[in-house]
Amino acid sequence: MYAFVRFFEDDMCYALPVSNVKDFRPLHKTDFDNQKVYVALRSEESGTGQPAKAQILALAGKFSNCMLFHVLDFFSPHLF
Repeated sequence: MYAFVRFFEDDMCYALPVSNVKDFRPLHKTDFDNQKVYVALRSEESGTGQPAKAQILALAGKFSNCMLFHVLDFFSPHLF
């Protein structure tokens, strides 16, 4: 499962495996709190990278579905 997260430090969004989010073991795609501050590792590869505070915006079963959230988030201000 993948998490679409927004890092607070630079307001950048990434699709990451949920294993990169500290103390987070979702069972379903709705099993997160979008108001909670999580700690996530930026790198997708083997959970390496610097931990940073992040907000989970969505969960997806596949990386490609999570990337769709990224595209929609990027273009949504321009759609309306």
